[in-house]
Amino acid sequence: MAASPGAKAEFAAQGVDVLGDTPDEFAVVVRADHARCEKVIREAGLTVAGSISR
Repeated sequence: MAASPGAKAEFAAQGVDVLGDTPDEFAVVVRADHARCEKVIREAGLTVAGSISR
């Protein structure tokens, strides 16, 4: 859906960049972002206080 030209134009009009045309391509973007953020968090020595309920 997001890969269609109409959807991309709608998102662009709202200032949103579509990352990855397929679910697999988007998963690659998410994994890369996770790895980058994890590295920054570890290097900064940040921790999460409290617990997260699911």
